[in-house]
Amino acid sequence: MSQAELFDYPVRELPERYGIARSAIYVRMKRLNITPHTQGNRSYINASQLELLDKLHDFLAEDSGRTIDDFLRSLNAVEVTQPAFSSTGQLAPRQTGHLQGQSFPELQYQLEGHATQLRERFELLDRAATRGWLLSTSDVALLIGLEPSSVVRHEELSRWGFTFIKCVERTGREVNWAVTHPRTDPKQLEG
Repeated sequence: MSQAELFDYPVRELPERYGIARSAIYVRMKRLNITPHTQGNRSYINASQLELLDKLHDFLAEDSGRTIDDFLRSLNAVEVTQPAFSSTGQLAPRQTGHLQGQSFPELQYQLEGHATQLRERFELLDRAATRGWLLSTSDVALLIGLEPSSVVRHEELSRWGFTFIKCVERTGREVNWAVTHPRTDPKQLEG
């Protein structure tokens, strides 16, 4: 067993480590496919998961305009520009820890899974715009790859042809957002 496998970092200490809200930590872990393990009633992550979270945090801290999606794309760019596969069909050792050692079919499945997630995200946004659904700040943040604290600072955001408009209504303590796209934009329907 390696030293990395013996290392456990408490999830409850991550908000202090990064200076962000606990909900933002869980958004980051979900987007990076990090599932903490539990011991008793406490959750922990291992060293490679912590390293990945650290890299994401540093990436986001370098430029406030960066998103988690940008980070994930940068990981994919590293994988594509380096010789990705060894002669055995396994990823080269220089690849990121969360993909290291996976065979090509498993990597292909992950790429297909990402495309499926992206399609489902766009379909959900399209339905929200068409049906007039209101989304909470944390939902919008998760869907567009920003931290909730970044989302709530704006009155209006645009991503991928969708516009998110801050509403007066709230769900609990969270602000709600209306979603529009060019086909439902009231300004375009008037003309």
